[in-house]
Amino acid sequence: FGDGSITLCGKYKDGNNKFVLNFCLGERNSHSQFVSMNFNKLFNTNCIIRDDSNGVPYISTKRRSIVEKFVKILPNGRKNGTEKIPDELYENQEKAANFLSGWFDADGGVEKHDDKNMSVGLSCISKRSIMAARSLLLCFGIRSTMGRKKVKGSIIKGRYQKATRKWSYRLRIFGFESLEKFHRLIGFKHKNKSNKLVDYLKSISKEKSIKEIIPAREMILNHLEKNNMSGTDFKTITGSDLWNS
Repeated sequence: FGDGSITLCGKYKDGNNKFVLNFCLGERNSHSQFVSMNFNKLFNTNCIIRDDSNGVPYISTKRRSIVEKFVKILPNGRKNGTEKIPDELYENQEKAANFLSGWFDADGGVEKHDDKNMSVGLSCISKRSIMAARSLLLCFGIRSTMGRKKVKGSIIKGRYQKATRKWSYRLRIFGFESLEKFHRLIGFKHKNKSNKLVDYLKSISKEKSIKEIIPAREMILNHLEKNNMSGTDFKTITGSDLWNS
């Protein structure tokens, strides 16, 4: 989940599997320093930020006492869209809040829309995980919408990298009530994202009418999926934005 991974890298002398734990930091900034510092403090280690072959910073460790804490609850290997959120999160609201906060820090953000509204969004290759995230958010009284978007290829170091999957999925949180609950009960630890949300909440009133849930949206999404269409296709055909209608 988020920007981390656990990968099998051999065997220990006792015959048990050996893993390496990696966290992609995106870019070198105050937040990557914050993540690195807190990881080292929490696990009493001294992981150094390094750059991968594409120049993207990361921290990594093979220390058994650390890695085994993650192996127990997170999937091994490259994320393929079948990951399952740990069951214990549904039983402990504090753990759920911390998990969601970290996930939104890594794969989420505050998004602007054409009608000057803003939303908190989360993207993931796993439809199953996004649906689980929506369920966790409902435990805090936070409503959200779900959709998908086509995955496009990207340019890395001047070379075109073909997309390895067709769709990614995302949820969005709209409206003062749900956004305020998200900020108060879960929140971003990423300062830039947190500040952007706080500024937006200050700029709108509780009475501002923002349609958070469209009753027909799930039906429309199911229809689009069955016909191999996206939200962009819907907008092209109808002239209406599925997310801001």
